[in-house]
Amino acid sequence: MNSLNNNASSGPVNNRFQPTKATNAMNFLNNNASSGPANNRFQPTKATKVDAESGLNNDRWMTPLRTAQAIAAMNPRSTFISPTPPSATTQGSIWVNSENYRPHVLQDGIWAEFSTN
Repeated sequence: MNSLNNNASSGPVNNRFQPTKATNAMNFLNNNASSGPANNRFQPTKATKVDAESGLNNDRWMTPLRTAQAIAAMNPRSTFISPTPPSATTQGSIWVNSENYRPHVLQDGIWAEFSTN
């Protein structure tokens, strides 16, 4: 970070280091994590199932399982989270493999894995 700060005052404006919101947040956390009583320090909390399904809390982190539960809660059709595909479902249903957390959608009777590409 020092090398970035040292270079921030030289060169054209486009080449200077511009702190982002993430950088500012990390600086805040680093500066405040070691001072004050433990109960006043910022302590990230893991999202609960209710947090994931409601989608209303923005200050918790989510595991792959919680993310799958959030996807399941948003789908108006049937959604399943299990290690094996369900047998009786309707077109457009979603299945999230609980072993690798990859989502699939039922298309013409075949479970097709979602692609991120």
